[in-house]
Amino acid sequence: MKNAKLTTLICGLISIAATVIFYLLTFDNIFTIPMRWVSLMLLLVAEVIGTLKAIFVNKNIITQASIFTSVAHLVAVLVISIVFVNFFPLAIRTYILLNILLLCAMAAADLFVSHFGKNISASNKKLAQSQSVMDACYAKAQGLVVVYGQSEYKKDLIEISELIKYSDNSELTDDEPAIMGKLGELESQLKENGENISALISEIKNLINLRTIKMKSIKRGGY
Repeated sequence: MKNAKLTTLICGLISIAATVIFYLLTFDNIFTIPMRWVSLMLLLVAEVIGTLKAIFVNKNIITQASIFTSVAHLVAVLVISIVFVNFFPLAIRTYILLNILLLCAMAAADLFVSHFGKNISASNKKLAQSQSVMDACYAKAQGLVVVYGQSEYKKDLIEISELIKYSDNSELTDDEPAIMGKLGELESQLKENGENISALISEIKNLINLRTIKMKSIKRGGY
């Protein structure tokens, strides 16, 4: 990570140095003609912003989109710099206002990307949590199938495992802790060959089916 940031910083500094050298080689009396040095300064600002973003932005697909906004900003600044330096050298006010407008557009795009990225991140975190909970329930049920697969309850245990396996795991309801708790009770009853095994199996199936109904309602936005 540190090597990547260092490489990005070096590339940014090389880009800035190349821009300065290009201006010095291309134009004479650069600091006596306002449009030339102003355009140079604004190009350097665009490059600095792009370099800082490349160093500090989170390394995921959504937030890296902000780097592309900087690339677009730099290209736009370069194009209008070429146009104004060569054809409108006295229109400094217009040139500066256009650059401010470009900065505002880039900032607005970055805010949108940031907001969108946070929503995606929160959604992914929520999905990972729900999948983890349901995976734990499935592992518990599958463990019962493995241990008690030769018992008279084999068919019911497999059915419970399959019901959980193919349940929608994109959201959580309030039934998951109850399902896990009942699976624990069932495990204890199976160990002791208790009298409530059939009743617990029915309860677990009902809880899973109730969760399925709730999930359908959630998907429709009505729960």
